[in-house]
Amino acid sequence: MRKILVVDDSSLALEQMARVLEHRSVRLMMARSAREALEVHEQERMDMMFVDLHMPEVDGTELCRALRTNAGLRSVSIVMVSASSTEADRVRSLEAGANAYLPKPLTRAAVLRTLLKFLNVAPRKKVEVLVQMQLLATPQAEPFDARTLNLSTSGMLAQTIHPVEVGAAVMCHFALPSVPAPLVFTAEVVRSAQGPTRGTNALGVRFLRTDSTGLTALERFVAGG
Repeated sequence: MRKILVVDDSSLALEQMARVLEHRSVRLMMARSAREALEVHEQERMDMMFVDLHMPEVDGTELCRALRTNAGLRSVSIVMVSASSTEADRVRSLEAGANAYLPKPLTRAAVLRTLLKFLNVAPRKKVEVLVQMQLLATPQAEPFDARTLNLSTSGMLAQTIHPVEVGAAVMCHFALPSVPAPLVFTAEVVRSAQGPTRGTNALGVRFLRTDSTGLTALERFVAGG
């Protein structure tokens, strides 16, 4: 699981990020100062940091430079955040070694796009919807039903009573609340395990192909919740 550290002296900002990242496939940690952030990173080796630019004592650019000049700590992805939103602050952040700069208040969509860009962590939402699956290798077989446990822009975790082997290609048909047209994805089963309830299987499904309209609708649905 990827590890993310949020560095901000504002309790409100830390709480906001906790809400944005809840139910995501990440381990979230908090620090209220640059000094505390360095201590956490030395112990935990974070994958990404969201760092407030304007902090007392040591600001975000100083923390960024300290990380980039330390061979053991420099590999972390750093996203600088600031309420000032000026071009000068953006340039100063990038020159200090930040990978990206985001203005406050942070939106859920902006944070999730950043996770996907730097960590390949797809936005994920806990939601239960009915999915009809069809094995592509045996098109004469009857479609079977499954229910999602969570859904992301790259795939789903679904529960079904139907046994499916890892590597099987499937066609997935499902509808989402507030999305007018059903979505259709060609997918691959990448994991199969005992489901959360007796007699069921939990399938990890990776999406392979769909049309651009369907992907856009899925991205908006997942990022919106």
